[in-house]
Amino acid sequence: MDLRQLVSAETFGDVLESASYLLEEGHHLPAVALAGAVLESSLRALAKARNVTWTGSSAISKINTELYKANVYDKVIHGEIEAWGKLRNKVDHGDFSTPSDVDTEIAKRMLEGVRYFVASHR
Repeated sequence: MDLRQLVSAETFGDVLESASYLLEEGHHLPAVALAGAVLESSLRALAKARNVTWTGSSAISKINTELYKANVYDKVIHGEIEAWGKLRNKVDHGDFSTPSDVDTEIAKRMLEGVRYFVASHR
C-alpha cells in the first residue's frame, strides 16, 4: 500500500467514524450522506487502481457497473452498492417528506456495509 492509499484509508475511516457518531446521536440522514461520499470516493479509487474506466459523471451507479463488468466483485456486492447509492441519492436530494421516511436501521446497515466494502476492496 502506498502513501496515498494509506492517507485515503485513514481519511475514509475518520469520515465513517463521524457517520457512526451521527447515527448514534440520532442524525441518520447526515450519516447516510457521509457514508455515500466515502463509497463514491472509494469506488473511484478502486476503479483507478484496477484500470477501470467510465465515461461521463462519476456517479456511484456508473462506476459500480463498470467495476462489476470488470469482475472486480460479484453481483451481490454490485446489488448492495446500487441500493446504497439509491439511499444516498434519496437523502442528498431530499426525496422524502420527513426524516422518519428514511429507515434508521437501513442507514445503519448501509454504514456497516460501506465500512466493510472499503476495508475489503482496496
